[in-house]
Amino acid sequence: MDLLSLYIGGHRVAKSGKVRIGEKFKVDDLELSVHDAGHILGSVMFYVATPEHSILYTGDLNCVETLVSKPAEEVPCETLIIDSTFGYPYFSFPSRDKIYSDIVNWVVDTIRNGYIPVLHADSMGNAQELIVLLNKFTKIPVVVHPRISEVNEIYIRYGFKLDYLDHNSEDGFKSIKSGFCVYIAPKNANVSFNKPIVKALASGWALTLGNGFPLSDHADYPNLINYVASVRPKRVYTYPDGYSSRVLAGRIEKVLNIPARSIGDVSLAL
Repeated sequence: MDLLSLYIGGHRVAKSGKVRIGEKFKVDDLELSVHDAGHILGSVMFYVATPEHSILYTGDLNCVETLVSKPAEEVPCETLIIDSTFGYPYFSFPSRDKIYSDIVNWVVDTIRNGYIPVLHADSMGNAQELIVLLNKFTKIPVVVHPRISEVNEIYIRYGFKLDYLDHNSEDGFKSIKSGFCVYIAPKNANVSFNKPIVKALASGWALTLGNGFPLSDHADYPNLINYVASVRPKRVYTYPDGYSSRVLAGRIEKVLNIPARSIGDVSLAL
């Protein structure tokens, strides 16, 4: 709710109820519970049960442990509605350790060559993972875009240790002026300094763009297939509608022999 407030305003969520991961609650005849989706701080999957049936809606999910999150919880269900952002076989990410090593080496080499490394990433999730990574394995000052600072404050409030400098702070300005820092910015932010910079994208989409690191807080194709196999549903719906959704549904049927359809195909049928 705190993160959502940054984007839609606190007044929009002021009357919302709160539920903790693992808790159950009722809506009419439905019993619901929420489970960790492993995506970003506060991201959950919804499990909906009646005496006759059960449904798990994943939302965005990540199935591997990261420096800032645990893997999505495996929740057995009869009907699974699962995210398909990276749902076709091309999206098979390297191990987290390999990605972490590549990022740290790139940052160090970029600074040694006289440039400021600039990493573009999602303001929520990926940015905080990058900060923890660079804090853990380097002593290089991490300067962040003000938008990321707002998110960082919420992560810190919930127990995360993040050592960073806001771009607009005096120490942030000094670090940028010295050239000895790494800068983290939102994906679409325009970044330019009086010092030369080298930019890279930290995102699963970097796998297709060829300029950056496939650091994603979404599950890749192998992990999506493994997740479906683990929760053992009788049927699967993939979303959002699109090419990736249809490919993943087809692969689930072929590889796991579980009936699967893209949510868009279901909507058209209705």
